[in-house]
Amino acid sequence: LSISDGPDGFSAEDLLSDLQDRSDVQALYLEDSGEWNFISIRLNDKTGRNKAKKIIQTDMDRSSAGIRVHDWIDGAGGQAEMTNTMKTIFNIIIAVIAVVAVIIIMNTLVISITERFAEIGTMRAIGASRSFIIKLLLSETLLICLSFGLAGILSAVIVLTSLNAGGISFDNLFLRVLLGGTELNPLISVKSLIIDLFGVAAIAAAASMYPVSIALKINPVTAMQSS
Repeated sequence: LSISDGPDGFSAEDLLSDLQDRSDVQALYLEDSGEWNFISIRLNDKTGRNKAKKIIQTDMDRSSAGIRVHDWIDGAGGQAEMTNTMKTIFNIIIAVIAVVAVIIIMNTLVISITERFAEIGTMRAIGASRSFIIKLLLSETLLICLSFGLAGILSAVIVLTSLNAGGISFDNLFLRVLLGGTELNPLISVKSLIIDLFGVAAIAAAASMYPVSIALKINPVTAMQSS
């Protein structure tokens, strides 16, 4: 059953009436008792899944139909839950890698700024504003991170395209159950590529905050004397 009216259009009466009027489905059975074991509902707007689930369950409770509403993960059973758990673990690993990347970039920038105390102090002495220093260091960091980020994305696209063409075969029973087959063909998502680029930019911006604060504290006179 496919319902495309959106979460606000659900009602127990319309749903049950639609099911009772499905003569093409009833014709498949010699005897139709009017009982259904499960009903599958597909939403055009997946972002409203939780809202739709709540509205349907509320209507079913009011109608005393005794119907319980679950999402596809609960309905699919242990295999879907295992896959969803693995996805969560991978996302946590990616978050940890992002934090490590921020720390590494930040330490590199601190060393770079420390070695350029005299240059930054000279720019401040001849009239460079604090906003100019911020824009200079931030643009430098973004340029470097985005350049290597694009290089990494390009490499990933080449690798995934090759793997998708040939496929990854495996005989392990656990992997077969987890992935639902004997071969994996990874796909490239444009949405994921865009998110990755924004992620690289966010990491660069976060890593620049502390080094920029150090650069802004440089005393022009002291920096020029140290050179």
